[in-house]
Amino acid sequence: MKSVVNGFFGSILLATSVSAAPQISPQMLDQFKSLPQSQQIQLAKQYGIELPQSGSSSAGVQLAVPVEKAIAQETPQNSFASPASASAKKTAGRFGLSLFNRDVSTFAPTDNVVVPSDYRLGVGDELVVQLFGKENSITNLQIGRDGVVNFPKLGPISLVGLNFEDAQQLLKTRVKEQFIGVDVAISMGRLRAMNIFLSGEVKVPGAYSVSALTTVTQAIFQGGGISDIGSLRDIQVLRQNKKVASFDVYDLLLKGDGSGDVRLQTGDVVFVPTYKRIVDISGEVKRPMKYEVAGDERLSDALKMAGGFSSDALSSEVVLIKNGDGTQLPQALNVATKDATSISLSDGDIVRVLPLSQSISNTVTVDGAVSRDGVMGWHENMRITSIISDVQRDLTPNADLTYSLILREVGTNLDIEVIQFSLVDALLSPGSDSDPKLESRDRVLIFSYEGETKLDADRFTDQSTIAKQEQEQEQEQEQEQAARRTFLLKPVIEKLRAQSDSQRLPLIASISGAVRAQSTYPLANGLTVNGLVKAAGGTTDAAFTGSYEVRRLAELPDGSTSAKIFDVSSADARTFNLKPLDHVTVKRKANWGTTEKVTVSGEFLYPGEYVIMPGETLKDLVTRAGGLSAEAFIGGAEFTRMAVKDLEQKQAKKFANDIKRTLAATLLTSEQEKTADLATLNDVVDKLANYEGKGRLVIDLKQALSGDKAANLVLQDGDRLYIPKQPFSIAVVGEVRQPGAHLFDQELSIDDYLSLSAGSTVRSDEDNLYVVRASGAVIRPETSLTRFVKTSVNLQPGDTIVVPVDGGYQNVLPFWRDVTQVIYQGVVSIAAVSGL
Repeated sequence: MKSVVNGFFGSILLATSVSAAPQISPQMLDQFKSLPQSQQIQLAKQYGIELPQSGSSSAGVQLAVPVEKAIAQETPQNSFASPASASAKKTAGRFGLSLFNRDVSTFAPTDNVVVPSDYRLGVGDELVVQLFGKENSITNLQIGRDGVVNFPKLGPISLVGLNFEDAQQLLKTRVKEQFIGVDVAISMGRLRAMNIFLSGEVKVPGAYSVSALTTVTQAIFQGGGISDIGSLRDIQVLRQNKKVASFDVYDLLLKGDGSGDVRLQTGDVVFVPTYKRIVDISGEVKRPMKYEVAGDERLSDALKMAGGFSSDALSSEVVLIKNGDGTQLPQALNVATKDATSISLSDGDIVRVLPLSQSISNTVTVDGAVSRDGVMGWHENMRITSIISDVQRDLTPNADLTYSLILREVGTNLDIEVIQFSLVDALLSPGSDSDPKLESRDRVLIFSYEGETKLDADRFTDQSTIAKQEQEQEQEQEQEQAARRTFLLKPVIEKLRAQSDSQRLPLIASISGAVRAQSTYPLANGLTVNGLVKAAGGTTDAAFTGSYEVRRLAELPDGSTSAKIFDVSSADARTFNLKPLDHVTVKRKANWGTTEKVTVSGEFLYPGEYVIMPGETLKDLVTRAGGLSAEAFIGGAEFTRMAVKDLEQKQAKKFANDIKRTLAATLLTSEQEKTADLATLNDVVDKLANYEGKGRLVIDLKQALSGDKAANLVLQDGDRLYIPKQPFSIAVVGEVRQPGAHLFDQELSIDDYLSLSAGSTVRSDEDNLYVVRASGAVIRPETSLTRFVKTSVNLQPGDTIVVPVDGGYQNVLPFWRDVTQVIYQGVVSIAAVSGL
């Protein structure tokens, strides 16, 4: 048995070495089938054989030969599918070439298909005959080399050359004549194998053993498909050196006509010649790919192969790039579609179908603050009110009814003309000159604006914050409105600039100041100062409308430019026409809408937040707050300022950076400081870097209230003034044994309060103690000759005595320990010398 197996697989390997498509005879298959299934699987895996699936005939066995796999992997994968897929757009290969692609092909094995009634029987075919009735049996009848089958009890019957239907009828007739009470059912069993040859431009040419039902397409699929230079339009079937059939793959793919896909016979040769003409069709067709042209096919035929024009194609003409003949360069021709039937094609020609323009005729485009924007149909005598007739239905709630534009194309250069109009006037007088007529391809821009300032209901509980909130919202609305208008106007301004030159200044004007949307606007015909103000959304409540400033540029004879300023009154603003590049400035009212505020708290009759005017002072603020209460401690006034707080933060961060630089330099040298506790230093640096600051500024409120101009500080936004109640204590802090507060007694001195706090500690630096007043002022007392009694400070209620730590203090225990160690070592040395 082992020798049989080795002989079978040896024959396969020998055939594989000669051709990538080995021939397997029926005898070899019979030997293989006689083996147990487990041994079949084991040997097939060892020799690289891909076994057929269960239920299929052995005549359809396929070999997974490594050489054939390599060829299939190296072959470019082309697609003949619709270019809508990503792969088709990416490869744009030759149409139909991927029909025989093994990875995507849907070809089914020929031994699993239904046997047609006209199938002509031959040597090796097998019939399955089932008898039932008085006698039940199943018999497999194989046509021998003599063309007959040996039917039990009936003898030999000649079937070769008969078609399947005639053979069925013959056998049924013989059974009915010879058997009484027996019916018969006849079907095809295993089909015979036949030898064919694939030649020409197939990927794996050679001899193949295939099923008797194999057609041209199935044979080519067995051969790995057609090569890149093979023809799809003239696949020839040669029988006994004569051409008996020609198959055009495009008939099958484009027309569904499979009549040319004939069934092969033993000994047939399938020949694939090289292609003759291939054209490349690209652009706006339904299937842009390369197509093979055969016979006398013309340009119109090639366009039909590509599926015809797409919906975006310019179908009136195509661009044909005729390939040169080797001596001339390719030539591009514009071919009218109606003449495409008379244009012949050559190998290498390129057909390009151009896209249709995106422009649409007889339209009006509406953009901006409308409920339905986009393209609308245009008709004669169409006006603004034809597309906008109801404010609530056709416009958004924030539409600006006073300023809108019509952009109209003029001239052969498609320059634009800007027409300014008012929706209010158009809606009030439909059909009049205030309701402009529209022309085809006009574009209407409807702008928007922000409504009145809206505050939440809970904001009115704090009346002092309303002014600032209103100003902040007004600024945000102005910025948003300017951004919206700029978005719509940006392409318009760019177009107006582009269509200008040295002889024609751009038709634009700009506006700034107390308007809602400061920007640059188109200079429509007859635009006045008042019209430009409307374009900018109108003035704000801070605007001074008594006059407007207009700056106009003028070119001097020497080529230089000068500016001239016009002061236009409010009455003349309606008739003062602007010129290109004019700039209008709307002035602001002085000190209008100020929101600078300060806060007073503590011992005031009316504490709270106050909006201040420029130049207001401490004395003015105290007066507005109703003055001080009877318990107010004026000497302890605490005044904080945001500018001082910001300065403290800045200085703290600067100090932190200085420490970082010093520490880095120390670590890079051999200085002793590099052994310091880095964690502690980093903690200090972090605290300095995140220090928020207090912002306290020492003031003398008593002097300010008395009229001293030097002490009467001018207020700033964010200032805070706190007046505490009258204190009755003196605080002692720092290096004292019992820090705390003591009742004020004007008879007691600094030393007396230190004694009340149990005296200073050993780490204290009494020579540098200081007193902090309730106002924040710091006073250092002078010391008498005894260096113990502090004499020059007149303590006041609310003062704080601070005893600092002595930075040069050293613990005495380590000192005496070191001294003792030195004395001990000296005594030991002396004793040792004495013993010598």
